[in-house]
Amino acid sequence: MFHVEHGVSLEALIFEGGKAVSCPLSSESINTFLVFLRELTEWNERVNLTGLKNEFDMVVELFVDSLACGLALSPEKKGSIIDIGSGAGFPGIPLKIAYPELEITLLEPRLKKTAFMHHIIGTLNLKNIHVISRSVQDLYQDGSFNIMYDKAIARAVRPDSIFPEARSLLRDSGRAVLCRSKRLGSCEEAWGMKVEREIDYELPNEYGKRVLSILRPL
Repeated sequence: MFHVEHGVSLEALIFEGGKAVSCPLSSESINTFLVFLRELTEWNERVNLTGLKNEFDMVVELFVDSLACGLALSPEKKGSIIDIGSGAGFPGIPLKIAYPELEITLLEPRLKKTAFMHHIIGTLNLKNIHVISRSVQDLYQDGSFNIMYDKAIARAVRPDSIFPEARSLLRDSGRAVLCRSKRLGSCEEAWGMKVEREIDYELPNEYGKRVLSILRPL
């Protein structure tokens, strides 16, 4: 399992990647990520969960990039999060592994991906993490769904495809966190939200720069 590329093992890449985004990982967490990677790779051969095929790309572009969302959380790393358009569980599942006290809901309408998420949550024995096989638009239209969250996080999702629906899932004190390749701009106001701040970070091994855009309700 400990493959090596360019002299770096997957274990070392996960460890160093976590440090690069201010998320130091324990040996237990690293082992959990290695199991996650094994299952993701095996499932991806049968079901198209991600277009990434190389394990090193998966570690950096899925695991480490997801852990970077921790930069937008409170110092205590607690509270409730809804991960909108979670896909195969990103960023929600990596955040749960790193910060077990988070309460996380994974929102994803595609059944083959929610099937994998149910599988990996059971395999990793993760607690207080839930999967909803619906779109954010479905929840917005469902008058019986009234759960509110501290954070709504969306990765690799167009902002205009989730707002104003995402806004309706936030507490008044809540924040939306968009994982992006470039800044929205500090003066931009849209979707009933306003950019509060943006956090730049860089992925390890020259995988590129990213930004977290944090929006507050108006």
